[in-house]
Amino acid sequence: MSIAPFPILLWEWFTSDLPRVRFRRRAAPLLCTYLAFFSMARAGMASVLLVTLVFVLCLHQYKLLVKVVALVLLLVAVTGMLAPETLNEHLGAMKDAVLYKGHKEEGLLELFVSHYNYYRNFETLIWALPILRDRLPQKKIRLFLTCHLSSAKNPGSYRAESAAALMSALGVGDNVVELGTVPYRSLHHLHRACDIYVSPAYTETFAHPLVEAMSSGLPLVVSDLPVHREICRDAAVYFPRFSPDALAERVMQVHQSAELAAALSRNGLNRAQDFRWDTHVDRLLALAQELVSAHPKRD
Repeated sequence: MSIAPFPILLWEWFTSDLPRVRFRRRAAPLLCTYLAFFSMARAGMASVLLVTLVFVLCLHQYKLLVKVVALVLLLVAVTGMLAPETLNEHLGAMKDAVLYKGHKEEGLLELFVSHYNYYRNFETLIWALPILRDRLPQKKIRLFLTCHLSSAKNPGSYRAESAAALMSALGVGDNVVELGTVPYRSLHHLHRACDIYVSPAYTETFAHPLVEAMSSGLPLVVSDLPVHREICRDAAVYFPRFSPDALAERVMQVHQSAELAAALSRNGLNRAQDFRWDTHVDRLLALAQELVSAHPKRD
C-alpha cells in the first residue's frame, strides 16, 4: 500500500517551491520508502528505486541523487570500519529477508563456481538434486551455476548437452539456476547469497574457487580428493566423488546442523588466511633466501 501514493508524494516534494511545504511533504515519501524496504518486498523496493530514478533524471535533480548515493556509501564505509561484524550481520539479515522472503528455513541454496567441463563432474551434482528434493520436501532447493549447460556458451570443446539432458530427464530444471559467467568483482556477493559451496570434481589441480568460498565464510561440501583435503582441511566435509547419495547426505548434514555449518565457516575463514598474497610472497622470498644461503656465490 505504501507504493501507490509514493510517485504523487515524490512529485510534490520535487516540484513544490515553498521550503516549508517541501519540508513537510518530504516526510511522506520517506515514510513510504521506509515501509517498502521494511516489508522486504522485492517488487516494492524495485518500484521505489525505479520511480525515484525516473523522477530524478526527468526533473534534473542530479545533485540530490549524488548526495543520497554519497550519504549511503559514507554510512556503509563508516559502519564497515567501526563495526564490520555489525555491518555483515545487517547485510546478512537483509539478504535473508529479501532472498528468502522471511522464510530462510524453507530454502537451501547451493553454489558451484565453474565453467562446464568433464572433470568437474556436474552429473554427480545433478543426480544429487532429486535426492535432496525428496529428502527435504519442505525445502526449496536451488543450485546456482556460474555457467550455462550449453556447449556454445562454454569455453573449450566440452559438450554440455549430456548434462542438460540429464537435468531435464530428472525433472530438476526448476532447481538449477544457470547464471552464466559472473564477473570476479561480483563473485563475493554470490557467495554471501548462498548457504553451501559444493564441488564434486573427480580430479583437480589447485581449486581457487574453494579458497574464494572459504574467504567468504561458506561451509564446503567437496569430493574426497587429496588436493581438496590439502586445501580445505577442516573447512569442508567430504564425499566419494561419484556418489550422489553421499553428496546429498553431506549437504543435508551441513544444512541441518547450525553448529557444523558455523564450525566449517569459521575454519574456512582461518584457512583462507594461509592463501593471502602477502603470505605467499613472504614464503617465496624466504625460500629464495634459503636457497641463496645454501649456495653462496663463488668467486
